[in-house]
Order: sequence, then structure tokens, then C-alpha cells
Amino acid sequence: MDANDDLVQVGLSETANEQIADIMDKVPYFREESDLYRWGVAIAIARSVSITDAMRRQRLTNKFRVKAGPELATENIARLDTAEGTLARMIVCHRPEHAGDPYRQSQYLAIAGISFLYKQLVTNELNLAQLLDDLLSPDDP
Repeated sequence: MDANDDLVQVGLSETANEQIADIMDKVPYFREESDLYRWGVAIAIARSVSITDAMRRQRLTNKFRVKAGPELATENIARLDTAEGTLARMIVCHRPEHAGDPYRQSQYLAIAGISFLYKQLVTNELNLAQLLDDLLSPDDP
């Protein structure tokens, strides 16, 4: 697949949408839902999440526009990625096999990462500093 054929909008599962709403309501660290999406992608990559066939079979509902194209230049539409494609480049850097469709694959990574964030920040009531310490600390030898 050519990167130009990748998605223009990305979606999330019903559960991930509910988890985002709950995190936004209960955890004061995130300004926008799109911030949680990007965090979810980054966390899934950091945790070496593999995208499975079961993940690909989930029903997704469009949630975010990837980039505002020239046809939307006069409208104030928030976009998930920068004009330079920073999110897509980050995905491809860590997952070169997704070079042809980084935004499509970002959906599955985001769902996995959002689920992890939800469990840690809402269910386990960790604060963001504790969570980052757990994620970024090297394993004990």
C-alpha cells in the first residue's frame, strides 16, 4: 500500500471511545482527546504491542481527521498529526513494516495504548508521574 492511500480519518472502538471519555473526566493531565490518541500510540509502541487479527476485526468509528488538507485550509479543523506528518514518521521509525499505512495501523496501536492508560490511570489510580516512571525505567537485571 502506498502511504498516499492511507486513511484521512482514524477511528477507535466503542470501548476505546468510552475509555477516552472516562480518562478525560477523571484525569486532569490531558487537554484534548487527540492527546490521548497520540499517547496511546506512543505507549503501545513503547510496550512493543503487536497488532493482531482480532484487533483488525474490531468495528471502528471515525474519531479524528488525520491532517487538514488544502480543501480545509480556511476551516478551523483540528488535526491529529502535524502538517509534516510527525505521528506517521514516529510510527514508521519504530514500526517500518507500517510504512505504507501508518495512520491505519495507528488506530490499533492507539486502542491498545488507551486501554493500558485507562487501566493504569483510572482503574489503578496511578498518577502520570508513576506511570511514566514504570514505563521508562529499565527492567531490573
